Amino acid sequence: MRRRVLVSCVACVVAALVAQGCGSDSPTAPSSAGGVVVQGVVLGDGASVSAAADWQPASSQAKKIKVRVDGTSLDVDVSVNGTFELKGVPSGTFTLVFLADGVEVGRVVVSAAEGSEVKIVVQVTAGALVVVEIKVDGTQTEPPPTTTASCAFNGGTLGQGVEIEGDVRPGGTSTVFQMTVNGRSSLPVDVDASTASFQCVGSAKTTSAAECKASVKTGAKVHVSGTLSTCTSSKVGVTASEVKVQKG
Repeated sequence: MRRRVLVSCVACVVAALVAQGCGSDSPTAPSSAGGVVVQGVVLGDGASVSAAADWQPASSQAKKIKVRVDGTSLDVDVSVNGTFELKGVPSGTFTLVFLADGVEVGRVVVSAAEGSEVKIVVQVTAGALVVVEIKVDGTQTEPPPTTTASCAFNGGTLGQGVEIEGDVRPGGTSTVFQMTVNGRSSLPVDVDASTASFQCVGSAKTTSAAECKASVKTGAKVHVSGTLSTCTSSKVGVTASEVKVQKG
């Protein structure tokens, strides 16, 4: 559902970029002959829950967003309407670095030939970057993996599936709890299991699903399958689709 709403936003935003060009509200990096032109839109948190007509630009987050081409002097501030443009980006494979108030929140690797136009839509949420869509010369491509600055979780990609195993920490409930995950995260992992299914296996087997769910408490050993929803240097979160209780 989240991706469908975000993509519906993209149709309007990309169309606006094509129709209006940069406009006086869209800052542009110093132009140079040749290279690649990158036109982008940065969505705020509200884009994941609002209708397409109500998407929130990054400025609504009260943070200054800057986009830099890694390894070059090219950079640009995102405008008040959430758009930006970079001209003269070296062709080939290059990396766009996104910063919020000077702190890097993520990177996107793009490949484009000389003279190409790249259109990109991203979302900045709680110190993380999510790629919504990329088009190179009108050809839509699948969003590449997004690398989040200083991610405390090993072996996972933001927005992609993960499986973790560990012990439930004190202070939570059966549907919202923290886990200690040895070897995968330097921080406790926040688990949202409000829409997950629960299964008790082995010595933890129960007679009902309700009893199994209730066994998710401090000290329980669980195996969680889901999506890596948050990954920064200070927080790791997983939205669970299934919780298997191995030991109550």
